[in-house]
Amino acid sequence: MMLSFHVYLAWMGTLLIMVHAGVHFNAVLPWSGFISMLLVVISGLVGAYLLKDAKNTLRIKYAYLLDQGYSKEQVEKKVFLDASTVKAMAKWRLVHKPITLLFSILVTLHIITVLMFWSWFQ
Repeated sequence: MMLSFHVYLAWMGTLLIMVHAGVHFNAVLPWSGFISMLLVVISGLVGAYLLKDAKNTLRIKYAYLLDQGYSKEQVEKKVFLDASTVKAMAKWRLVHKPITLLFSILVTLHIITVLMFWSWFQ
């Protein structure tokens, strides 16, 4: 439930930032914000997809080997490397979370500075 909400907010935030930044080819700040947002979104989507795919592949291989008549211990030995790979891939969050945190801090600072200097724009 929370992951679905997180993904929904990420897509909405992405659309809002795209609209807010506009397409200013000569402006560095909107492009840097857009690129950092893309890094966050791409790291989330790629990591989630690869992890889900690896877990499904492991589950299918495990079930297939059990159907072939292997004992549970034999199956666990045969899928050990695959299971270790899935476990290592689960650590993609170690990359995604700091990138997301940094991006969130930058967005918050952007909002605060706009509110502080709002009178300059009127």
